[in-house]
Amino acid sequence: MNINLNNININTLYEFMHKFYGYGNLNAKFWFIGMEEGGGNDIDELHKRISAWNENGQRLLEDVVSYHVRIGMPHFFEINGNEPVRIQRTWGQLIRILLLAKNENATTENVRDYQRYSLGRDDDHSETCLMELMPLPSPNINNWIYGQFQGIETRAEYFNNISPLRIKKLKKLIDEHPGKIILFYGKSYINYWMRLIGSDFKARDGFMWCKSNSLFIVINHPCRISNEYCKNVATFIRNPIG
Repeated sequence: MNINLNNININTLYEFMHKFYGYGNLNAKFWFIGMEEGGGNDIDELHKRISAWNENGQRLLEDVVSYHVRIGMPHFFEINGNEPVRIQRTWGQLIRILLLAKNENATTENVRDYQRYSLGRDDDHSETCLMELMPLPSPNINNWIYGQFQGIETRAEYFNNISPLRIKKLKKLIDEHPGKIILFYGKSYINYWMRLIGSDFKARDGFMWCKSNSLFIVINHPCRISNEYCKNVATFIRNPIG
C-alpha cells in the first residue's frame, strides 16, 4: 500500500533515489559528477521534482532544461523581462572548463549561452552529462529536511542505505561508456570517487587525476574555484599526460 507524507508517495520517492541520476546524454564526451544537487529547501520542492520525474517516465537522465521548467525553475534558461539568464554557480565553472578544454573563448556571455542552449540536453548532439552520487537535493551538508522518511532519517543513514547501490550503478555506467572526460567535483569526497573508479588518483596543480578507460579528474567544488584554476584543468584535459 502506498503512503503519502506531505504529498510524497513513498514508493515513488525510493524509486527516485535509486533510478534518477541527473541530466544529459550518456554518449556525451564530458561527464560531470557531483555529490548532490543544491536546492532542497523544502518538501514541496522535493514533491515537484519527484512528480516531474515520475510523470516523464522515470528516466535515468532528464533533459536539464525541460525538467527545470516543469519544476518551476526556468530562470537558468529563460529570459525574464530585461534580466539575463542567471548563470548557476556550479554549472558556470564546469562550463568554463569545458569551453577552455575545447579551445573556445570562455567569456561570461559564452558561459551563459552554453548553459541556456547546450548544457545537459538529452539529444544526440549533447556533449555533456551531469550526474550526482546522491539523489536528493540539499542546500548544504548541515541541512537535512528528509528526517520524516524511513531509512533516511539522518544524513548518515541516507548515505549508508542509498550510496552503495548508486555507486554500483555509476560504476557500471562508467565501465559501459569508455573514452569520456569525467570530472568529479568535491575533493572532500575523494574516497567515494576512488570507489567509483577502483583506483587511486595522482595529484597535480590543485586537482587530481587518473587515466584508464576514461580520463578522470577530481577538482575542488566549482563554487570555490577561480577562472585560473579552470584554465589549469582545461589545459590538462587537452594534454593529460604532458
